[in-house]
Amino acid sequence: MIQGWIDEFKQRFPQYEQEIDRNLFLRYTAYLVGTDLLRSNLSSIDEDRMDEMRERWLFDKPVVAGRRFEWFRTSLEKAFQTVIESGIRSSVMNTMPIFALLGVFYYQNPDAEVSDANRESVFQFIARALLLNKYYQVLTYGKCRNWMRYLREWEPAPNEPIVFPGEELFESENISPSAEDIRRVVANARYESSPGKPVFTDTDVTAVLGS
Repeated sequence: MIQGWIDEFKQRFPQYEQEIDRNLFLRYTAYLVGTDLLRSNLSSIDEDRMDEMRERWLFDKPVVAGRRFEWFRTSLEKAFQTVIESGIRSSVMNTMPIFALLGVFYYQNPDAEVSDANRESVFQFIARALLLNKYYQVLTYGKCRNWMRYLREWEPAPNEPIVFPGEELFESENISPSAEDIRRVVANARYESSPGKPVFTDTDVTAVLGS
């Protein structure tokens, strides 16, 4: 079953073909039940949790009644669509747990669409995360686990479009860099190869600035 999903996602999202594997689907499922796969290992998950993970695979509402697996897959598909359509390339995205995190957002919020607002919010979230990662350790499994827990409890404002709460996720971890912090990150990632021609040695900073 999982291998079938892997093959389908690889075909549908060739931009991330090399990164789509069993661990992605298992981590996404684990996030949905409020846990994490430490070192991508199932040994830490008890039998009840495994049963709950399997139930998530079978859950078919609210998207397609009568067809199993659809809501589980649809939510992760929306995550891929949002990242890809926001302009984030696979060479930029250096941590696949972000896809699982976005999958949780769409799973918990059935009415959320791959809209301009969500594409913009996700782009800003990933760009800031990549820019700060080296110096603030933003893109770690620990942070994604904490953000996953926040998303599972988060409720969108009533009567408003549902938009990925990237800014709130940073605030939940007390990550609020100043303009000076950003300038320092950029300055530390560059050197002057020749007058007026800076070279950026940090690939994440280069990717964000070039986006």
